[in-house]
Amino acid sequence: MIIVALDFPNADEVKAFIPKLEGQVEWVKVGMELFYSEGPAIVDYLQAQGYKVFLDLKLHDIPNTVSSSLKVIDTMGVGMVNVHALGGIDMLSKAREVVRDTLLIGVTILTSHNDQAISQLNLKGNVFENVLNLATLSDECGLDGIVCSGQDLKGMKDKLREKFLFVTPGIRLNSGSQDQKRIMTPGQAMRAGATHLVIGREITKANDVGASIAAIKKDIDDSLIA
Repeated sequence: MIIVALDFPNADEVKAFIPKLEGQVEWVKVGMELFYSEGPAIVDYLQAQGYKVFLDLKLHDIPNTVSSSLKVIDTMGVGMVNVHALGGIDMLSKAREVVRDTLLIGVTILTSHNDQAISQLNLKGNVFENVLNLATLSDECGLDGIVCSGQDLKGMKDKLREKFLFVTPGIRLNSGSQDQKRIMTPGQAMRAGATHLVIGREITKANDVGASIAAIKKDIDDSLIA
């Protein structure tokens, strides 16, 4: 499942881009910059165009603040929303209590972090150990899945409940990682166990959006056949 990350600063740029998708994907992602710029109106627009919306706000605060915010988000009809698993058991449990009709996903370790960054944060263990710990916590609190790098998926699926979702950013067809350190190709991520691939620049900056999506789908299909 491809989720196109609409990492644009405003609605005008989104509306200029959306026709290029031509309904080739089901999901789009609205991140913090776009949502803070346009508010719920951008969600309404995208839903009116027939897309499911992943609202990527990475909520992380005291339990009552997060749960109150999620009560508002739950009324928007978005398909998916995320919270930082580092918020802990109480925050995750309260989040699960208030979110009824929306997939609730726990953010584990950002793809901009590697083992060195984990050490600098004084967290015990390496990236994978921290991702697994936060994934297990999210599972135990009843969340629908996690956000993590495809590199962290190997050996994880059998440790979590069936039908748990793995939303995977840091997807590239080429080696240009830019601000993300732990990246994979679409095919590699799907073969590792990803259920949803979050892909931005590979699609939104492509000269031919349709051709880019087709290449991504081919990479996925080829990897699953191999």
